[in-house]
Amino acid sequence: MKLMRFIPTLDSFKNQTILVIGDLILDEYLLTSTGRVSREAPVLVTDFESSHTVLGGAGNVIMNLHQLGARVIPYGFLGDDQTADQICKTLCAKGISTAGLMRISCGITPKKSRILAGAAHTRKQQILRIDYTTPLAVEPAHRLELLNRIKTQEMEAQAVIISDYLHQSAWGELVPELRSTWASIPIVTDSRRHFRSFAASTYITPNEEEFCSLFADRPVTDSEFWSAIQQLIRELELEGIVLKRGHLGMMVSDKDGQQLNLPAHGTSQIVDVTGAGDTVIAVTALGLSCGLNLFEAARLSNVAASLVVMHEGPYALSSNELGHEIKNCS
Repeated sequence: MKLMRFIPTLDSFKNQTILVIGDLILDEYLLTSTGRVSREAPVLVTDFESSHTVLGGAGNVIMNLHQLGARVIPYGFLGDDQTADQICKTLCAKGISTAGLMRISCGITPKKSRILAGAAHTRKQQILRIDYTTPLAVEPAHRLELLNRIKTQEMEAQAVIISDYLHQSAWGELVPELRSTWASIPIVTDSRRHFRSFAASTYITPNEEEFCSLFADRPVTDSEFWSAIQQLIRELELEGIVLKRGHLGMMVSDKDGQQLNLPAHGTSQIVDVTGAGDTVIAVTALGLSCGLNLFEAARLSNVAASLVVMHEGPYALSSNELGHEIKNCS
């Protein structure tokens, strides 16, 4: 399959509206210069240089969709705090609506602060990460209100993405509720742990570790992956699975048993895998919404992920970058 055939699809991205339901996380990066060893304890002292923030979790999915040209509408729960303010400010600056984001006063918006250090003129390396994850007190009434907000988009969405980072913006009964409104559009789900809770999604995009954890009764060997994928498709009533295997690429299969083994695109000399899975689900959902089949959408997302891993931290890929790579490889 020649990649050039996807160029018209990239042009169609701008006509798509994608709903993203999930956990928005603020990723903070503190850049420091290597200093000295402290007299107080055997620890490194570094001098602050600068800081910046980007959106992580479902926020990175949202930013990828936006950069690719789609209209994206986010839904989820945030705390009533400065972290939530920063997330909303970032979205508003891109022209992305925050009307679907609900504030909850008890608990905090998830945030990850990474401290990077390095000598002058060298690449900074992460030496510490601090997570702020006091759970939000999400009640059934909050979920009902969020669901009602989601359903106001009944006539607009071409695909729905569920991006579950375990911070309660996605829950087990969500898919049947969505299906009652959207019977025919793809619902594509990624979850850090709870794929079985999202049965009846159209497609799921687990990584290898997440996939294997779904078979706690036995280890899944390399020779059993295809049969395990088919077993999970049947159990969760899916249309198909995109299994992400890092440097080994992807394994893609549908409910009819068709299979595609996709080697990783491009170089194996990657910089950072952070956020690559967010790019995969964003591009896969966009491709499906534009009329690609699962295998075509997965191939396009495989190329996109290869570009993202060449950047540090979460990186939102543009349609121009993706198109440039496609033309160079054709």
